[in-house]
Amino acid sequence: MKVEIENLKDKFNAKTTYGVIESLIQVHKDFQNYKQEIKKEKARLEKEALEIGEDHKRKFVALKQELNLNENSSALEFLLHHYTTSSGLDKSTFELYRSLK
Repeated sequence: MKVEIENLKDKFNAKTTYGVIESLIQVHKDFQNYKQEIKKEKARLEKEALEIGEDHKRKFVALKQELNLNENSSALEFLLHHYTTSSGLDKSTFELYRSLK
């Protein structure tokens, strides 16, 4: 253990065993903070992100470009508006809907 502490003194640029312990505690705190940040980011992504897969992403980007829209949210808003205000559904769209269930 003494050899390990000596090696850690070099790694942490510490002069004493106490300095090594302080550094190890700080590394542990930093790691715990990092894990918390990862959890927060994962929760944020779960709340805000929508996974659609690579193929659908390509189609969505192509649609967005075709409509000359810069933002993903604009293209989505356009599609949602059409969906909520359209009074009819053509047969091919209905068949697609049935195949997706």
